[in-house]
Amino acid sequence: MAKLKMSPFGFVVREASHQDEVRFNQLHNGALCEVTRCSIRVDGLTPGLNSVVDSERIVLSLPCEGASGREQVCYLIAKYGPFYGCVCSRAGDVIVGAEYAAASRIMRTPLNVFVVDDEDKARGFLLRGYGKFSYAKIERVPSVQTYAQLKRARNGTSRAITPAYKWLHSSGAPFRNMLDFGSGQGDCARIFGAHEWEPFRRVGSTDRFDVSWIEERALALGEYLHDSGRFDVVLADYVLNSVQDDRAHRDVLVTAASLCKVGGLVVLSGRRGEFVDRLERRYKSRASRTGGRSIEFRDASGFSALWRKGAWFFQRFHYEPEVMSLASGIGTVHHYSHTEAEWMVAIRKLSDVPNWEESVEREFSLIGADGVAMPYGKQIVRSLEEAIANERS
Repeated sequence: MAKLKMSPFGFVVREASHQDEVRFNQLHNGALCEVTRCSIRVDGLTPGLNSVVDSERIVLSLPCEGASGREQVCYLIAKYGPFYGCVCSRAGDVIVGAEYAAASRIMRTPLNVFVVDDEDKARGFLLRGYGKFSYAKIERVPSVQTYAQLKRARNGTSRAITPAYKWLHSSGAPFRNMLDFGSGQGDCARIFGAHEWEPFRRVGSTDRFDVSWIEERALALGEYLHDSGRFDVVLADYVLNSVQDDRAHRDVLVTAASLCKVGGLVVLSGRRGEFVDRLERRYKSRASRTGGRSIEFRDASGFSALWRKGAWFFQRFHYEPEVMSLASGIGTVHHYSHTEAEWMVAIRKLSDVPNWEESVEREFSLIGADGVAMPYGKQIVRSLEEAIANERS
């Protein structure tokens, strides 16, 4: 149960799961301390007093934006009981904790309220920024990112071919000289006959990693670079969104570009930040209609986190200007398109990214599910150096 401790309007929740502990923190940074987009007040308050009021005294005008965040607060109230509160002006206007107050009204739970006399002074103090939300201290397990299998085909069918593959197919891309970098379970690569690399290939639909396949593909990639040079097309399809931190983000981008010959196409795709912004402004929860994730809590770098398979799973979201900026570091934009939630860009590579060697070595030396670094980094760097030298000779 949630119990009141020390704070005038906050609670300390005991025995919360690790996942919910982070969710409390996410909500505190992303919703509870913001002024809600709803019209909300609490009636019948006494200035200067901390009191618990019945939910019927919370006046809330629905529908209004922000339903996804309120749904998450309601979930935690249902699981742990009342755990927060709000600060109000003498007139009953909520200054801090508005989303929590709205959730209390929806859940019909009591609301802990503290009333202040000087509203302007309270707003200036309580709504002041106090730092940036970050996932920096959460443990990373690289192999868990393999479960980001967005829109991958299954059972040998083409029912879930990605937008990037559809565009490449319609544009007549040379799949025989294409590398699917981060190919997941390899369905699309098999359908189109492309080369592929996936550091965390699983055995079928199990959670076991196919160590033999990974070793075989690493050797085959080195041999291809030695015999045929770099690829005409390198596709990193929903890979940039499935990294765990900023360095891994750069490593994927630089490695994908380095495996492509100058003049070739680097094709990238991912998830749109603009879509998450719209999701957060919805009047109704998206999850209640579709069963999907209803809200993303992003840090300053655009990462969100979700507990999955006993570890934290990260997603990176991009806005269109950032996609254009990433592309400019490789070459010129050949094609760009997006759906409501996803983006893709094809870049005509103009030159090699400086100092690519470190990124490539790290990308092929990732920590496997057994906790041991993969031994392919130096080998792939040597093969790439040889391929680049042959291109220039």
